[in-house]
Amino acid sequence: MRTNNFLTMKTLALLFVLLICGHFSVAQITFEKGYFIDTLNQRTECEIKNRDWRNNPSEFEYRISGTVRTMTVSQLQEFGVYDKSKYTVATVEIDKSPVAFNALSRKRNAEFETRRLALKVLVEGRATLFMYENQNVVRFFYSIKGGEIRQLVYKMYHSSTGKVLKNNEYRQDLLTKLNCGNVSQQDIAKVQYKRSDLENYFISYTRCSGQEQTIIRREESRQPDMMIRPNIGGGVTTMKYKYSETYDALIMKNGSTYRIGAELEMVLPFNNNKWSIIADLFYQKSENNGTFEDTGNVKFAAKHSSVNLATGGRYHFFLPGGKINKIFVEAMIQVIKPTKIDMRYYTSTSTLTGYTPGLFVQTALAAGAGVSLNRLNVEMRCSFADKINNNASPGEISFTRTAIILSYRIN
Repeated sequence: MRTNNFLTMKTLALLFVLLICGHFSVAQITFEKGYFIDTLNQRTECEIKNRDWRNNPSEFEYRISGTVRTMTVSQLQEFGVYDKSKYTVATVEIDKSPVAFNALSRKRNAEFETRRLALKVLVEGRATLFMYENQNVVRFFYSIKGGEIRQLVYKMYHSSTGKVLKNNEYRQDLLTKLNCGNVSQQDIAKVQYKRSDLENYFISYTRCSGQEQTIIRREESRQPDMMIRPNIGGGVTTMKYKYSETYDALIMKNGSTYRIGAELEMVLPFNNNKWSIIADLFYQKSENNGTFEDTGNVKFAAKHSSVNLATGGRYHFFLPGGKINKIFVEAMIQVIKPTKIDMRYYTSTSTLTGYTPGLFVQTALAAGAGVSLNRLNVEMRCSFADKINNNASPGEISFTRTAIILSYRIN
């Protein structure tokens, strides 16, 4: 029953953090100045709820004079958020071939279907580059001088023998239709079917043709941002120890905790970079003392050290101006490998026999919140650990820790 109660406490704590994340993730998505042009070519200035869509949207919310409505993109020619994103809505032929390795088509040529889609504008100029993304499917399109929008075809497929082959038809389009004469076939072979390569190629093509180009938010490309932060911290530990069913559990509060480690954070490239994945590797040491008052004032001391790996998600709330750039909340699963658990019993006249419980890997839940001040992060994190010794050792031990952690970005 005690274990179930402890698990319930951990579960409720994690759910509480996740609910906070969900609430603020909705609140942090704001309305920003934008516009849309309908199929009758009528332009409407408005505020659009900017979700920094990873998947190309089929609809969006907009606000005019305080009234919020939903617009389906099939009713539009174009829409965008000023200085952030732009979408062209068009009826196009898009390759429907599967992209998963275990479901690849046996046909070399693209398998087109006609669909009306909102295409994200990446580069505008003499030639315009568009992108469509939905889950793990990414297709690029282009048009020349505002003409028909066509897909740049890249396809992986299975041969009759089951070998994975590639159809790089897009390179032929680049060579014959998007070449102002200064690009060779060898140069084209280096252009991969990915956003950064194609953006660079379209920019070069437009410049070569003597035209101005517009790059739509290229500085925020969809490559994750990796950050490395060494960290140190300290805090308090509460240790619960129950030797046997004969005695009440001994709860030792306000023990000391120290830790040192390093954190890797990967910012996810959507939802305005508010979500990130973190991995925190650290060494931790704790000390606790207490007294079994119902056994003749026997004193108890415990030293515990471990190597920990905490992984999970972090959500950021960006703040305008000021020294604090953002605040964040996080929830993690922690893998703990104890390196030392030393138990000692004392009376006023002697030291009783102690023991070292079996050391083995355990897991725990953790949750935290903090602030960012440029490169410096300051956070408070709580972890909830279940019993750490196995059935071969006497007693049950569990820790709850609260620590203040300072980390500094070095890259």
